[in-house]
Amino acid sequence: MVFNIYHTDNCVQCKMTMKQCDALGIPYQEINISQHPEIAEQLKAEGYAKAPIVKVLDDAQQVQDEWFGFRPDRIRAFA
Repeated sequence: MVFNIYHTDNCVQCKMTMKQCDALGIPYQEINISQHPEIAEQLKAEGYAKAPIVKVLDDAQQVQDEWFGFRPDRIRAFA
């Protein structure tokens, strides 16, 4: 399991999400959508309007869960 964390520059909730993952030992991949507007557009098309966007992937890279915003309850559920 790995988290894909889609974040923007200077986003407090994004930083808090990654900090909590670090504290709990949850592996994640950072994707800065400020530097990848094509990914930002794709996420908007999926209905997301704000960062961070977290997608939990299993070993086969299939999405098992996803949410947006700082959600310590959801993060802890995977610790």
